[in-house]
This record gives sequence, structure tokens and C-alpha cells, in this order.
Amino acid sequence: MFQGLFINGILGDRFDPRLVLAFGMWGSAITNFLFGTLTEWLQFYSTPFYMIIWIVNGFVQSAGWPAEVCIMANWFGRGGRGLILGLWSACASIGNIVGAELAALYTFLVNATLLFCGGFVIFFGLVSKPSQLCLPEPTEEEENVADDASSTTTDEEQDLLGSVTDVKKCNQQKSIPFFKAVLLPGVISYSIAFACLKLVNYSIFFWLPYYLTNNFGWPEHVADHISTWFDWGGIFGGIVGGLISDLIGKRTPVICTQLVFATVALFAYTKSPNDMIINALLMGVAGFFCSGPGNLISAAVSADLGRQKEVANNAQAMSTVTGIVDGTGSVGAAIGQLAIPHLQANLGWNSVFYLFICMTAVTVLCLLQLCIKECPVGIWSILLPVLFRLLVGHCPPPILVKPCVCTSDQSWNKPVDNFGQLFPSVVNVTCQHGKSWSRLRDALRPFRGGRYILHTLHLEKVHDAVTNGRAGGARGLFRNLHIGELLLHDCRLDRWRRDVFINSTVYAISIVGSKKISNRIFSRLVNLQEASFAYNQLSNLGSRGLRLGSGELMLLDLQHNQLSGVPRRALLGVGKLEILVLSYNKIHALFKEDFENLPNLLAVELSHNPIIRVAPDTFVPLRALKHVGLAGIGCSDLSAALRYVLERLVSLDISSTSSIELPFLVSVGNASLEALVAQVKSDLSASDLASLTKLVDLDIRGSRHFKLRHLSGTPSLSTVQRLDVSETALTPLTTLAMFPNAKTVFMNHNPTTVLSNRFVKTNSQIRVLHMRHCQIRQISAHAFRPLRDTLDELNLSHNKLRWLNWRALLPLTALRLVDLSYNEFRDRSYYIRGRRSHRLAFPLDRRILPSSVEELSLAGNGLHRVPVRCTGRLPELRRLNLAGNEIASVQLQFYSNAKLTELNLNNNRISRLHPKAFAALNNLRHLNLGWNPLLTIGAVEFPAQLRYLGLTHARLKRIDNVYLASLKHLHHLDLSFNGLKTIHASAVGTSSLPGSIVYLDLEGNPLDCSCKLLEFVDWLTVNAVTLSTSGTICYTPKSLRYLHPLRDLCWSSCQTDNGTSSTGGDNFRNRDSLHFCKPI
Repeated sequence: MFQGLFINGILGDRFDPRLVLAFGMWGSAITNFLFGTLTEWLQFYSTPFYMIIWIVNGFVQSAGWPAEVCIMANWFGRGGRGLILGLWSACASIGNIVGAELAALYTFLVNATLLFCGGFVIFFGLVSKPSQLCLPEPTEEEENVADDASSTTTDEEQDLLGSVTDVKKCNQQKSIPFFKAVLLPGVISYSIAFACLKLVNYSIFFWLPYYLTNNFGWPEHVADHISTWFDWGGIFGGIVGGLISDLIGKRTPVICTQLVFATVALFAYTKSPNDMIINALLMGVAGFFCSGPGNLISAAVSADLGRQKEVANNAQAMSTVTGIVDGTGSVGAAIGQLAIPHLQANLGWNSVFYLFICMTAVTVLCLLQLCIKECPVGIWSILLPVLFRLLVGHCPPPILVKPCVCTSDQSWNKPVDNFGQLFPSVVNVTCQHGKSWSRLRDALRPFRGGRYILHTLHLEKVHDAVTNGRAGGARGLFRNLHIGELLLHDCRLDRWRRDVFINSTVYAISIVGSKKISNRIFSRLVNLQEASFAYNQLSNLGSRGLRLGSGELMLLDLQHNQLSGVPRRALLGVGKLEILVLSYNKIHALFKEDFENLPNLLAVELSHNPIIRVAPDTFVPLRALKHVGLAGIGCSDLSAALRYVLERLVSLDISSTSSIELPFLVSVGNASLEALVAQVKSDLSASDLASLTKLVDLDIRGSRHFKLRHLSGTPSLSTVQRLDVSETALTPLTTLAMFPNAKTVFMNHNPTTVLSNRFVKTNSQIRVLHMRHCQIRQISAHAFRPLRDTLDELNLSHNKLRWLNWRALLPLTALRLVDLSYNEFRDRSYYIRGRRSHRLAFPLDRRILPSSVEELSLAGNGLHRVPVRCTGRLPELRRLNLAGNEIASVQLQFYSNAKLTELNLNNNRISRLHPKAFAALNNLRHLNLGWNPLLTIGAVEFPAQLRYLGLTHARLKRIDNVYLASLKHLHHLDLSFNGLKTIHASAVGTSSLPGSIVYLDLEGNPLDCSCKLLEFVDWLTVNAVTLSTSGTICYTPKSLRYLHPLRDLCWSSCQTDNGTSSTGGDNFRNRDSLHFCKPI
């Protein structure tokens, strides 16, 4: 094909392109007829014959495109060529769509007939260029609509003179040599770029149906139809791109922009769920940004390259240039067809799409120089650093990023045993916003040895697998650490290192955001018992993929990945495994061999997989199996597979599973079943459940057709202790009578309106009761009286309560957590008839709760003031949520809540804060005052132990609080979306912000990035504070607008009177961006 494009491109310039096109169509018709139709009629099948015919077919088919582009470019000038050729180049995509509707035999026969007839139409009816009809050639310059007042010729005279000139030139045109055409400006760049892009487009065209069938299990005819959405996207992408390129007069910037979005679209498509509609939409978007630029390059751009001013005196170059560009593209397409099978077989489908993303990025790089040349310099002075930074690395440098602050939720005081020896302190450590492993290693040094046990170590967003050019940033990171649970969220480690864990003890590890498990890193772990790799992109686990630590693994969580089957080879190394979670993968079949090496397995979770086949003896090797999760699986083979293990199961999840009926469970025998999850089931009845004599946990949420037939003749389900009947038609009275010993009850989304005094029986032992999203309007005074010594947690949010009897909850002496949010306890006025006056009513501003309450939520109730008569009588209160109300001021309402650790006043109307409003809250750690019109926080005295302070959308113009700098434990300060132009924080003198801050959010503020901000930048540098990246931009001066104050600016250009920067010359210059920065 590519050789034919080169040769036919040359022939198209040396002969009439009409003849080349016609003979190419006739030859293609003959080869298609021989290949796909005649051989079927004669029942003749020969591989050498097919190869020869298909080689000839590629040669004759390649005669079409260069000649077609040459003819179209002869008739349409540069000013409108993008739209016309963008619309015309959609012919290939339309052919793909139409071809998908034809069977194989008729595809070749119909195509051969159309090609043969079309060849005669082209040969006798097509005019190759306007000059053959004595018409003027279209201009290659941009159209100028201004009138020329000095012209002395009329429009008719100009047309006539142009025609005569063109006719004279026709006889003087000569074809351009091939190698000269290669050296034309832009030809090589576009040829290489199109090779990469055609690799992507042709690979998707050929392999997309197979991918849909193999990856999602869709039938072939369905996959063929869905794959046409890529072609539809390419049609509109070529048209829109061509129109925009005509409007701005530039093609390369439009193509580069589309290709940048194409990388995002391809990455998004790799995350496509098993849903045909979402998949088709993502596919259409990918086709818009991938196939659209391909149509532009192969048509409009090729015509522009063949008509540029370097060949103005020798116009016969369009067919040759088009053949060069398209022929080089065919080389890339051929390479792709050889590489993709190997990638898919060895690395999985994700690697194929990552190849597409890389090739698209290489296409952009090939066209980057031409794009810069076509764009104004002013635009690229801003855009080029941004694009380069996206490809190269992270700014600001790691030295500007404080790696973490280790905060413990427990006391650091070390208890002493009877012999005077110190016990190790158990602490929780969280390291956020870290980008350097070496800095994290320094932060973790105090915890090494035997003095501390890290109950939880949480590391986030550490990406420098290679530090300062060396892959040693994580060396010895966890040396001599004793860790209970290690959480690595969006962290990158060099997968070849073995010295990350040295003499380390880790009992549980959880990794999120990884693409591949490297057993080499975790090979030195000691006592590893639990491993979670959920929410990753794992598609294949090799034979050594799960050889972690010393082989003591007991729990493995692989849910929400891309596994197409049970990783039986990887499970060979975890023979002691007891719990295996494989939910939300792409497993299609289950066999006995998948589990025969797991004799100790107690629980396996397979829910929400597209399983279509289950062998009858699948679970037979699992002699110790106690739990099976099969929710959302519609395979009809499940009942036969469960028959062998059902008698020994203790727990079973069959939610949304139509193939397993509850009568089947009863008939087989399930006396040992203690937990049953049967959500959204239509065949449930009380009589069936009554036979489960050991049932402790029952979840029938969403089973709206739950039947109570024969209830009078069946014993009550007295063994059930945890019950979820949410979204069912069961009334609370009937439910609690049927399950008298339930201790945890969920009755959410229930149509109950009144909780009467008979709501709970006298001997009830309910400890947790949730009735959210019901229609409750009234609660009787003694509705919860039988629960006064047992009820610990009560959730009545999202109901319609307007008033609460003080005797309803006050006697509940064991109550700790109460949620009354989003009801109708609005402060309102009412009319008194006798006095003919109005009086204000505050439904919650009364003593209605017991003093034992520790957590209280009153959000979204329309309160106009803090209900101090309610909250002030709660000495044990630790968390209070008053968000979403209409509170206008905060005075001294919280003085009696000395144990309060978290206070949420978000989204109110607070404009006045008493200076001592929070002064008495010595234990307060979290305070949210966002979305309030505060205007100023002047003299407010904040608690000394505060760790988080939220002031987003508070209409602040400046930070003038004198107490803020004294908060030595403040880690996170949110000042986003205010009116702050500068921050008065100095690294040398007094500062308005404490140096303990780890993360400072200034997104959405109109920052003034003149040299006045230099002291604040010094403070950030000295205190290693992480400044928010997204949305934190300069607003003034105008030349620096939309730039990040740390990532994009050269603060070393700010000089003082003595000629040095404020922090000492060269030392501060090191704080500039590593790659690009703009002088202040």
C-alpha cells in the first residue's frame, strides 16, 4: 500500500489524475471481485493466491487518494478548503459505517460493482481542474475582503484576464521531482506525524470490534455496530476542525489542539465501564479528536503543502506530496498491526491504549515547531511553558513541598509497665501533599526503632520514583518501622527496588492508583497478612505477581480492577489465603482450577462480574468455605455450583441475582446460614426466612415485593440481630414484631409518617436505628421509651419533622449519636389569637436531648440562631454540624461545650463573630466557617489546638487576625475564593500566618504578583508550605495574569535597592521554576 501511494502519487502529477483515479477504481473492482466473490463461488481457497491478489489490491487502491486530493484541491482554494475537504474526507468513515451493515460476501460484490461503475463515471464525466474549462484557478492566498480603490479594472475584466493567464500557465507546468517534493517545507514533519496518527486510527479501526468482544463480552455484531461511533466522531471532527482552520487561517494549531484533547479522550476511554451507551459516547469523543485531525492532514494539509509558494511556478506537486504523506502514514499503520497483537497478549489491552496515547503525543511533538511558527509569539510565550511542563515534570521543585506532618490521634505519653519499661506508643501518621520520597524518609526518622508502632501510615501523592536523576529516593524509606496498616494512595515507586522495606514489619498494605504490582518491592516485608490492591488498573497478574513478604498473606482485595479471570497462577504463592475479594472486575467464567490451590479459603467475593459460565464443581475444592458473594450475577449455572457448598455456608450474598431463588436455598438445606444479603429480590417471603434458624444478619434492602404470607403460622425470626429493610413496604410495627431481637435496624426510604407509642416493644434491644428519607412528621412522647437504656445511635435525617416532644429523646440515657439534619425545624413565627400578636418559635432551642450525646447534626433545618438551650446542655458533645442553616451571628453559645473537637458552620449567613466565640473550645481541631459573608476575621480568637480552618467564600479582603499566627498546630488553611490580593507573611519579621501550615489553599483569589508578594513567597519557601496548584493564579499585573505565583514566575528578578533579592540573591534564585519562569 505505502509503495503504491508513493508511485501513484508521482503518476498523478505526470498524467491526468482523472485517468489514474479511473484505472485505480477498475483495478480495485477486479481484485475485490476475485478475492471475495469469485473464490467463494468456485470454492477455491489458496493462501498464496490471496496474498498476491491482496498485494495487487493495495497497489491499485493506493491510486485513489492522491489523485482525489489533487482534483479537489484544484477546484477549491485555501480559504475554504478546510471545510470542503473536511466534509469530503468523511467518505472513508461513511464507507466504514455502511460496510458494517453488509455481510462478507455482499461487501465484496457490492463494492466491486460500485467501483467498476464509478470508474466509468470518473473517466467520462470528471474534469480534473478548472483550467480545462478555461476557468481561473482558485487562489492559495487568504481572501481579502477590503476594496482596492486604486484598481482601474472591473470585476469582469479581472476574471477574464485571470482566465487567460491560467490557460497560458497550463502549457508550462511540469511535474516536480520526488525528492524535491520530500524536501518541501513541512512535508517531512507532517509525514512522520501522520505515520504516528495513522497507526492510532487504523489500529482502532481494525481492532476495536475485537476489543469490545474480548474485553466486554459483547456479541460480534453488536461490537461492529458500536465501533462505528468512532467513525461518526471522525466525520464531525474533520468538519469542525476544517471549519475552524478556515476561520483562523491556520491548520497546524487546530490539529495540535485536537490531538492534545485526543490524549485525554483515549485515556478516558480506557476507564469506560461495561455500559454500551457510555462506551459509545466515549468512543465518539475519541473519534472526534483522533480521526478528525487525520482527515485534515490527509486532505486539506496535503493540498496546502502541494500548493505552497515554494512550488508556485511548478504546480504539479499536490499528488506527489499527498502520496508521500499518506504513504508514510501507511508505514505507521502497518507497524501498528504487527505490534498490537504482541502488546495485547503480553501486557493487556491497557498497554495498547497507552501506545495510542504515546503515538498521539509524538504526533504533537512532530508538529510543535510548525505550530509555533504559525502562531503569534505572544500566545506561545504563555502556552509553551505550560505544555512543556505537562510533559516534563512537576513544579515547584521538591524543596518547596513540605512532605508531611505526622499527626497522632493518640497521646504521645509512653506508659510504663510493671518493670519500668516503656511501652511503644501507638500513633496514626498521615503524610499529605508529599512529592519527594527523600523528604518523607526524613519525616519518618523519629518513628524508627521500637519506640513507636504506626497503627496507620497514610502516604499520598508521591511521584518522584527517580530523584535528582537517581532512582534512590525511596531507598530505606520504611527501614525499622513497625506499621499496622500502610496506605499508599497515588504513589509511584521504582518497581525494581528491593531496599524500600528493610527490617520492616507491616501487617496490612493498601495501594490505590497503581498500574502494576511489583513483588520485588514487597519481597522483604515481614508478617504481611492483608493486602488490598482495589481501585487500580490491574488487568493481568503473573505467576510471581502476589509473592509478597514471607507468604503469610490471609486477605487479598482485588476489587474494581480489570481482571478478565481469576488469577490462578498468581494465587499459587498465597496458599494460606482465607479471604479473596474479586468484585467489580471483568471475570467471565469460573472453573474448579481457579480455586484448587486455596484449601484455607473461608470467603470469596465475586459480586458484580459479567460471569456467563460457572462450572458445577467450581467451589468443590474449597472445603473451608463459609461465605460467597454473588450479587449482580445473572448466570444460570450458579445454583448447580452452590449445591455442593451450601450446607456449610455461613454467609451468602445473592442480591440482584435472578438465577438463585430463595426456595432453592431452603430445599437444599441451609441450617448453618447466619448472614443473608438478598437485596432487590422479588421472591422473598417470611415463611422462607423462618426456616433459617441461625440467621443473624439479614439484608433485604430494595425487595419491595417482600411477602408476609403465612406469617401467623410461622415462628418469628428471633435470631436476627442486624436487619436492613430499607426501600421495602414493611411498616416499622410489623418489622420489629417479626424481628424482636434485632439490635441494628435500617429502615430508610420507608413511607412511615408517625412513630406511635407502640412503635417499639417493651423488651426490644435496638442499639442502632436509621430511618432516613422517610415521611415521618410526628414522634409520640413515649415512642422510644423501651430503648432508654440501649439506643446508642439514632438517625432521623431527611424527614418532615417540624416539632419534637421533649419527652421523646430526653430519657434515652445511652444515646451518643443523633442526626436530625434536613428536617423542617425552621424557626418561625406564629399568631396568638387571644393576644392578637405574633410570637417567634424555635423548635430545637429547647432541652430535648440527653446529656450523653457526643455527636449531633442539625444541618439544613433553616435555624436562625444557634440552639444554645439544646446544645448548651450537652457537656459530652464532640462533633456538632450546623451547616446549611440561616444563622446570622455567633456569640458565646459554645462556652459550655468544652470537649468540642469538630464544629461545622458552613453555608450559613454569619456576618458577625464575637471575638471570644471559640476561645473556650480548647479541644477544637476542625472549624469550618466557609460560605459565610464574614468580610473580616479581625479580632476573633481561634483555639490554640486548631488543625483545620475553612474560610472559603468568606468575602475576605485581607488577613488581619492577630491570633492566627499563634496557632502552632494549624496544618490546613483554606482561603480559597476570597478577595485576597496579597498575604502579609514574612519569613524574617512578624507574620499573619503560622509556620506550621502544611497546605495553603488560595484558589480563586485575585493575587497581585508584583514584587510586593515577594515576602509571602519567601515565607512559603522557608516554611516549606504547599500552595494549592489548581486555580491559584495571578490577576495583576496584566502581563502575568493566569500564571501560577510559584510555578511560573522568576522571583529572582525582584531586586532591592542594594541589588540583591530579599532572601539573599542566588539562594532565592534556586526557588524559581526548574524549567520555565517569567520575570516579574
